[in-house]
Amino acid sequence: MLFRGRLLAAAVGFPVDCNRDVAAAAVRWSAGMRNLAESLTRFRPLQTVLYWIQFIIVVSLLTFPLTVYEGYSASTSTAF
Repeated sequence: MLFRGRLLAAAVGFPVDCNRDVAAAAVRWSAGMRNLAESLTRFRPLQTVLYWIQFIIVVSLLTFPLTVYEGYSASTSTAF
């Protein structure tokens, strides 16, 4: 049972990740984050760092519910 729960979470996780990235591009979140980083500094390497910090925060917030579900399903399905 534990194997099925983890397999299901992995099978659902990949399409969710792909859709998240496509949606971020479609609604221009990525461009907005890039523009914000460019407006904060003119130093290109720092712009890249600022963009990735924003990207990691957004990805973490968007994938948090699935991460919680994966942990919950793994902890509740340990009985055989």
